[in-house]
Amino acid sequence: MSDIPDGWTYTLLSEIASIQMGQSPNSRSYNEQCEGLPFFQGKSDFGNLFPTVRKWCSEPKTVAEAGEILLSVRAPVGPTNLASERSCIGRGLASIQAVSLFNQKYLLHYFRYIEHWLSQQGTGSTFAGISGDLIRKIEVPVAPLNEQKQIADKLDLLLARVDACRDRLNKIPLIIKNFRCAVLNAAISGELTNDWRLERNRSIDSWQQRNGREVFPFITSGSRGWSSYYSTQGALFLRVGNLNHFTIDLDLNQIQYVNPPINAEGKRTRIEVGDILISITADVGMVAFIRENVGEAYINQHLCLARQTGEHLGSYLAYFLSSPLGGIGQLTQMQRGATKAGLALNDIRSVKFLLPDLDEQHEIVSRIESLFAYADYCEVNYQNAFKILKQLTPVILDKAFRGELVSQDPNDEPASILLERIRAERIANLTTQKKQIAVRRPQMSKMSSEAVKKEIFNLPNDKFSFGELHNHLHKQLLGDYDALKEILFTLLDEQPESIIAQRFDSEVEEMCFTRRRK
Repeated sequence: MSDIPDGWTYTLLSEIASIQMGQSPNSRSYNEQCEGLPFFQGKSDFGNLFPTVRKWCSEPKTVAEAGEILLSVRAPVGPTNLASERSCIGRGLASIQAVSLFNQKYLLHYFRYIEHWLSQQGTGSTFAGISGDLIRKIEVPVAPLNEQKQIADKLDLLLARVDACRDRLNKIPLIIKNFRCAVLNAAISGELTNDWRLERNRSIDSWQQRNGREVFPFITSGSRGWSSYYSTQGALFLRVGNLNHFTIDLDLNQIQYVNPPINAEGKRTRIEVGDILISITADVGMVAFIRENVGEAYINQHLCLARQTGEHLGSYLAYFLSSPLGGIGQLTQMQRGATKAGLALNDIRSVKFLLPDLDEQHEIVSRIESLFAYADYCEVNYQNAFKILKQLTPVILDKAFRGELVSQDPNDEPASILLERIRAERIANLTTQKKQIAVRRPQMSKMSSEAVKKEIFNLPNDKFSFGELHNHLHKQLLGDYDALKEILFTLLDEQPESIIAQRFDSEVEEMCFTRRRK
């Protein structure tokens, strides 16, 4: 444990909070018709602070009250939310409520601080989880009560700013994407080089229209069934994953090697400098231009190889194909119109190109790449900022629970005295509860076979577990666990027919009883 300021101390979670492990209700009680209490099963329901209601439960077994902390205790372990209203919780959650003399929001932030540590405590091969015993033994740094509130308020403020900053940063990738789209569209429409043509007294009417068949005398797709030729070294084998949107550069972060067959089929799909590659299945329309020699390389069946005569600038053709107003726009329409999963080679041959003079093609490519370099610069800065932001929340929480986020007030009541008051209050509450039970018990009937029969018919459902019956009778009759167990065995043996039957319920994985008749 880290050092803490004078006036702070450590204690077990069980000393300052009540902990309740969730228990999933019967699956028949789930519904999506808003009947019963909101039902949460685990982290999948969590939002930023409060969980999102997707299901309701008409027969809850474990209920969390509004304001209680919801802790994910099964894969993934650690994330936390707050119950915004009275809710049913399943076995993937635990609910935690601080005692009245402890700040609940402070405790919530502490669970978020130890989330990473908690995620490493899970055990189990199928669904890693943590037990109620582990949760109860979590050590909590206790600040003076006044300081707890200050810390919780400061964390609310700072972390809200972090979240707002994250929301703004999350918009940047779309802004960069739209910028690239706008650049490509301006390029192939002629808008990007309007000033260039004016300086030379040229008109966009000089642009020519050609189709893909005229531009690419050689178009082919990769060979099928080359997985048997895969190897750990040899020639590059380019796939859809080596192409990206809004760039014409190859992505060689993930490389597959191949030893191709020594025949004409192997040579057919070997790429050359100046070739253009297009994805024709799955994520169609991604383009790559082979700017330089990458060595011996081939393509798989999900890519198309288009080779031109050299009459046009290859990078211009590639940018035209990747433009939403150009090639990708036309190819997308072809795909939708034919309701097919991919593109045919004739689709590439049908693309209509707008082709300026060669010197203007060079100018367009130069301007595109200058603007794309600026977009790359913005993207790098975004990624760096996001990396810093990701580290900010743990740093803020660490400062908070080392006592460095707010200043200490020497006049505050020390945490050790606060804990003594908490213990005294809990003892007083327990004594009061025992007295209340003692007052009620003389008015309760003794547990007997007839009394149990009567209460069985007072249960709300025909099917019930031993625990549900025991909890019900505990409020109605005097008697212990063993007495009830003996009475149930007697009722099961009653002739000619018992009022109850016993069977294993696979939904809840426990023995249950069914009420037969009155």
